[in-house]
Amino acid sequence: MNESKHSCELPVMKGHCKTCPFKRNEQGFWQNPELAEKVISRTLFKGQQICHGTEGDNREPTHRCRGSYDYNKFLYDCMGMGNLISEEAMPIEKLSEKVFG
Repeated sequence: MNESKHSCELPVMKGHCKTCPFKRNEQGFWQNPELAEKVISRTLFKGQQICHGTEGDNREPTHRCRGSYDYNKFLYDCMGMGNLISEEAMPIEKLSEKVFG
């Protein structure tokens, strides 16, 4: 079994996976707004959502959710804190240094 990783140590998906609740439908709305809102309340300022659509058979996470990342990044940018999150994988030590100096 692989050592558990923090979500910040995983890269963000290049695009939305097939089941991403943040993916836009034909009308331009999130395909699953109820789930998207749950993800937002669970992760905003607290963590990053793992993309469950990309987990392998062993249920090992490989990427963070593109939709959740984009939504959170937009809010962080609006508050002038966009530099605190990154699409690239980042060791937890480097993230802590970035946040706490």
